[in-house]
Amino acid sequence: MTGKAYRTCRARLERVEPARRTAKAILYAPAPALAAIFAADRPPAIRNDVRLADLKHRKLQLEIEDLELDVGQKRRELVAIETAVTVVATQYSACRARLLAIPTKMAPLVVTTLDVDRVRRTLEEAIEEALAELSTDTLVARCA
Repeated sequence: MTGKAYRTCRARLERVEPARRTAKAILYAPAPALAAIFAADRPPAIRNDVRLADLKHRKLQLEIEDLELDVGQKRRELVAIETAVTVVATQYSACRARLLAIPTKMAPLVVTTLDVDRVRRTLEEAIEEALAELSTDTLVARCA
């Protein structure tokens, strides 16, 4: 009924004065009995001055962490996650579009060429050109 084991209740009730004893039972007043049964479940009493000092210390630590984050952002050592996601998504999109454009651009040039080495060189040049364009892109600077 209390959610406590019989032994636990019995041990905790030993400290409470019974209201009445009968041949088969010991009867207790409800308020002191329940307080004794559930007393150990409460957190231990904390001195207010110690708890207040701990809270002030924790608050000071959080303020220091906030200041460190602000300084990191101003020095451009830290970037907001939303900005990083935007930059990466835009870079992936640009890379995908540029690579998907290679077959369309190169198909007319290599369709009539019978020399495999020439086709390979033409495609390699197109790929290198696309990679060069992507590496010189100033997208990161624009998004920052």
